[in-house]
Amino acid sequence: MRHSRSFPICLMVLLAALPLAAQFSGGIEGVVQDQSGGALPGATVGLKNLATGVAATTKSSDSGSYRFSSLAPGEYEVTASNAGFNNAQVHINVQTAQTANLNLTLQVTGANTSISVSAETPPIDTADSRLQTTMSTQQLQDLPVQGRNFLGLVAVAPGITGHGAVGGGAPGDAQDNFSTEKTVDASGNGRNQSGNEFSLDGLNITSNILQGTASLTPNPDSVQEMAIQTNVFNVEHGRGSSVQVAITTKSGTNGYHGTGAYFYSDQHLRARTEFTKKYEPFKKHDLSATFGGPIIKNHTFFFASVE
Repeated sequence: MRHSRSFPICLMVLLAALPLAAQFSGGIEGVVQDQSGGALPGATVGLKNLATGVAATTKSSDSGSYRFSSLAPGEYEVTASNAGFNNAQVHINVQTAQTANLNLTLQVTGANTSISVSAETPPIDTADSRLQTTMSTQQLQDLPVQGRNFLGLVAVAPGITGHGAVGGGAPGDAQDNFSTEKTVDASGNGRNQSGNEFSLDGLNITSNILQGTASLTPNPDSVQEMAIQTNVFNVEHGRGSSVQVAITTKSGTNGYHGTGAYFYSDQHLRARTEFTKKYEPFKKHDLSATFGGPIIKNHTFFFASVE
């Protein structure tokens, strides 16, 4: 029996080690301005993750600009305040590896009032030149994948060519998520699959031996989002000249949450083809579970998964 564990000692690390932070690549940036479009320097801009309650603040620059970086995907509340102006409050959803452009407009007033709006994702992201398709947890659960290896969905993104996770491209590469190295038949930017790059929570998991091969495939139930990117001109990803796949795993929040699943397959559940009339007998039992929650509310969290 083979086992694959995703972060099996996560809770032990959080309890025993110094505070650590994942290197996420999302961000929010923009300009704080008045109703005439003039920049407001020195305005206080606040950020709060609505799932975890973790908050941060910054001041707008002389040009009125502000920026929050290294953000995990999720829904955030952004507030802005300045003397002589109404407070502004905006809710915005940040995706994996996305830099959201959010300008904040403050209305002149002498009263202590606030304006609350919800920001919608613009059809064209003017803050970035990349082409990106982001698949959410729901899509990863609903779309059909072979052997529960969700990396095969990379090939269905716009601008990508290939057959997905077909197996056999590397030693030990099978059509499931228990492989030691996973080759994905997908390419973009006019390059072949050897230029593909894979990252997990900001950590590069591309094989150093076989170019364009992922050396880790997480439990799909532990994945929050998968961003499939092309046309990325960033020195941070200099090795990724073809398709860049950024995976973000779930994290603990202020509420406890978890999942449990059991998948079974045998030779009777495989469709016969014109050339394969019969399969050798086999049975496959796939158990999966996840669990996460708070250790210290609004501050420290844990999440673990096993398959």
